[in-house]
Amino acid sequence: MKVKQQGYYINHDSTNSIKRSKHISSETITFEFNNAHQTGVGPFYFEFDLMAICIDTLTFFDHNSSFAFKYSNAAFGDSIVSRHHVTVTKGHRYNDTTYYDPNLYKSDFNDSMIIVPFGINLALSSWNRTRVLNIPDTILHFKIEVQDCSQPVDILWN
Repeated sequence: MKVKQQGYYINHDSTNSIKRSKHISSETITFEFNNAHQTGVGPFYFEFDLMAICIDTLTFFDHNSSFAFKYSNAAFGDSIVSRHHVTVTKGHRYNDTTYYDPNLYKSDFNDSMIIVPFGINLALSSWNRTRVLNIPDTILHFKIEVQDCSQPVDILWN
């Protein structure tokens, strides 16, 4: 994978792209997609991370947020959640009981958009919140089964 100046990931054929970053304007946290790569030998998977970066080192990830992105039906098929073609796992530093399992709550918004809520498990009596780093740090990891490797993935923030 190569990164173009515009912030899109490009695969071998220069048509597989993923829009990289989104700034949450009311906060000091920026989210971006990173580490995109293909895995598997049949079926094939497209994997990438949702990263968080903070301006300072005093901010904790203590929000309940939803992350939504569109994807190519030609590459992945439609309704990837209901077809069980996507797995979402917590990043290493966020992998404790403070944060709920995003894989349980992911959903199809429509046939080409997924929504993944992520945040603090409010049912707990105490939390071990994670401080957001000032370098990219994985919050979530996505693994999506590819239906047609010749098609662009076209993953874009919504």
